[in-house]
Amino acid sequence: MTAVNGRAVVAAAALFPAVRTHADAVRQVWESALCAQVDPEVFFPEKGQSPDVAKAVCAACPATALCLATFGPLLTHGVVGGLSAEERRSARRADRERAAA
Repeated sequence: MTAVNGRAVVAAAALFPAVRTHADAVRQVWESALCAQVDPEVFFPEKGQSPDVAKAVCAACPATALCLATFGPLLTHGVVGGLSAEERRSARRADRERAAA
């Protein structure tokens, strides 16, 4: 498998066997994602606003894991795959620490 984001393709392939490239992963996320049916502003709350509405949409979405693997590494702000930017940074930091141990 070749892709821009290999982890996204591996995660996508596990969930959706037809996914072979990063572009396939992006298409699969978008086709099945509930966020495509909601105002995008919900996923980018202003400082001090709660991300709870976006997280609730993600919690009900069948593409949350695939979304996180596909778009999480690309976005530095907003809610992606049910996680805020800070939660994604913390998860990446923990991944790096585990890999270094």
